[in-house]
Amino acid sequence: MSDEKEVIGLMRFKVVIAILLCLDILPHVATTNKAHADDGQSSPAKCDVRQPDNWTWTNKSGETKSQNDLQTIIKGHERWIGSAHKEGTAAELSASQLKGANLRTVNLSEADFSKSNVSFIDFYGANLAQTVFRRGEAGVRTTR
Repeated sequence: MSDEKEVIGLMRFKVVIAILLCLDILPHVATTNKAHADDGQSSPAKCDVRQPDNWTWTNKSGETKSQNDLQTIIKGHERWIGSAHKEGTAAELSASQLKGANLRTVNLSEADFSKSNVSFIDFYGANLAQTVFRRGEAGVRTTR
């Protein structure tokens, strides 16, 4: 039970750090965002979810899903957030197995990851405000 509390505490800490990075409260992100603005390139925050070779995603129905499927969900979610929930669709990834996914800098606020295995998902710089992680497994990675 003590180990479980430590893991949950560590997950919460990592989520808070990811939120602070996303909100430009920590200096590192502010510097990174200025660099993107100065070189004329668009920010990677807009659905830049290229996945490493070893990532896997199985949805709650047990179906193996592709990078394009994930990209579609994230684009719909960002549209949903950007339109104040009037257009697009909220990201519903509950009971999924998303191992090793790259979700860096993605706006996942209000997304549903309940009962999901989020082992080794890279949430570095992602917006996780009000994101649901209830009863998911530990292993969230928010480092570079």
